[in-house]
Amino acid sequence: MTDLVDDIEMAPEPPEPSSSPRVRRRRQIVLESSATRPGEEWMLTYMDTVTLLVTFFVMILSFASFDKTRYAAFVDGMSLSKYGTGILMGTIGRSEPVDRSPPDVTTIRLPLLPQPETPGTKNVDDAQLERLDAFRNRIAGEGLGDDIKVRARTGVIEMEINGKVLFALASAELSDAGLRVLSRLSRLLTESPGTFAIEGHTDDLPIRTTRFPSNWELSAARASSVARQLISGGISAKRMRVVGYASSRPIASNATSAGRQQNRRVNIIVEFPEATGD
Repeated sequence: MTDLVDDIEMAPEPPEPSSSPRVRRRRQIVLESSATRPGEEWMLTYMDTVTLLVTFFVMILSFASFDKTRYAAFVDGMSLSKYGTGILMGTIGRSEPVDRSPPDVTTIRLPLLPQPETPGTKNVDDAQLERLDAFRNRIAGEGLGDDIKVRARTGVIEMEINGKVLFALASAELSDAGLRVLSRLSRLLTESPGTFAIEGHTDDLPIRTTRFPSNWELSAARASSVARQLISGGISAKRMRVVGYASSRPIASNATSAGRQQNRRVNIIVEFPEATGD
């Protein structure tokens, strides 16, 4: 028994596993560099929280300009029920390769853009537009483009003559400039079919003279002066009627001098037989 104990005590110690000091030192350096300093463990949680907040605000910013149409197209394009799992592989449910060649330009059909409306041509057919162009061309040919405005309405052509071209203020006597304008205009109207309504208009400034107790008499007298001049130019009186509207149909505000000047006018309405049924 004593010999056995002595043998155990005298047994040599097992050799320590060989290890390179250099490797051990490197491992210690790595552990020290990756370790968190005492008291700073909260930094890991703080950095994770900041990262999540930045991601959240980036997502909020991306939804600031949300486009429902594009979002619907995106959802439709990512639909597995429509395209199957091939969307994950980039095949979009097709077995054949996708043709990415540029489209043939001859097959592209662009949508027609709406044509801008000419002022005063709403609800006017093609025949009326042709008449409008013909009247404008002939009025321009007579040198009256600056004195007469031409518009088209359903079944009629409307010519507006500014009152300052025809009459002096509060007068129904045609001026020399007005006589020249109507002389040229009568040549055009003589060749035109239909009947003519001569409309007189005034501003809303009251007038009270021996000849014109109100604007009604003044507007009717101005329309009558224009009609007599056109009749003397060769147009049959049976094709005309005279209307006085006074200030009841303004086209501009009577609060300003320029607006009142626009309201003092004479309109010639050309009515065509097929539109009136005559």
